[in-house]
Amino acid sequence: MALVGLALTLTSCGAQGRGSLPHAPTATPDPLRILDDVRKELIPSEGSPTDYGPSFTSEGYEVLRQWNDVLRPAAIWADDYVRLDIQLPCCEAIHPYEDESQNCGCGHHQALYGLGKRLLQSGARVNEVQAEVGRWRAFMFPRETLQAEMERRALSDPAIRQALDELRQQGVC
Repeated sequence: MALVGLALTLTSCGAQGRGSLPHAPTATPDPLRILDDVRKELIPSEGSPTDYGPSFTSEGYEVLRQWNDVLRPAAIWADDYVRLDIQLPCCEAIHPYEDESQNCGCGHHQALYGLGKRLLQSGARVNEVQAEVGRWRAFMFPRETLQAEMERRALSDPAIRQALDELRQQGVC
């Protein structure tokens, strides 16, 4: 019985690093691989499908813009529509307006307005619509999306911080 207790003590000490055998050094993650992994996680690839019709393509983008032209906010979901965060790095518009008179006229925002209106009209919840707005925003602005996400993750992950510093030195970020 004493041997079992000693074995457990040695095992637990080893797990804490005291008295443990040396381990192979952990390789520093490749910064470009980290960036690519984050890109794959956040940015829809060209041509990837959606559950509501248009794929992530320039043609899909045009469909979203067409939706904006033909749909108007309905009273039943207008409050959700004006709460959508449609902020983009290219201009200062943050939320759509119910009467649409002050909505940004750029194509990117027009596409997001159309997306929001179509999904809300079909009964999607505002958090689902906001998630799709985020996916299209990432698709339209991949570099800015990656930059912001790498900076956010670097605050709590030293490996990401190191990768981001190396990428900046290489002129990638």
